[in-house]
Amino acid sequence: MGIWSPSFAWNMPDAAEAAAELDELGYGALWLGASAPELRQPAQLLAASRRMVMATAIVNVWATEATALAAAFHEVARTYPDRLLLGLGASHAPSVAALGRTYTRPLRYLAGFLDTLDTAPEPVPAGSRVLAALRPKALALAATRSAGAHPYLVTGYLNPALRHGILTRRLPSHLPEAVGYASVSDT
Repeated sequence: MGIWSPSFAWNMPDAAEAAAELDELGYGALWLGASAPELRQPAQLLAASRRMVMATAIVNVWATEATALAAAFHEVARTYPDRLLLGLGASHAPSVAALGRTYTRPLRYLAGFLDTLDTAPEPVPAGSRVLAALRPKALALAATRSAGAHPYLVTGYLNPALRHGILTRRLPSHLPEAVGYASVSDT
């Protein structure tokens, strides 16, 4: 089982101690909502834990270059192998406008971002990333280009349908707990 929490909740002096306690209690993953692309926070929390997966939920693909994110991913993943799951999403028009960018064809932009992650000097494996996805085309992209979908802030009612369509395929051995509990509620 995993925990989803906004990333700002971990900007506290005792964050490392709290992450270590969650790890000791047996939680499989900590999902960090609205993660910064530099991945400093997941790295700090990984350093405080022994086995728990840290999952970014979600890095806004409009806020960074794919090659820079791939480099940051590998910097963390080298130190904490199989414990970082990169959650990516196309965000929303107001958030992208706040970055001074134009929000057009978000699914195509996300697919292009994945293309760059795949061809970066150190590619991010599809099995080490999930996509924020709710609608059919985004879910299809998640199914073919990542370890699965991160059904961000949906009710438990929607989870079985998402899981049936996306998460039934075999996932890398280090991800089942993390991906299986990607939403707020499972019941």
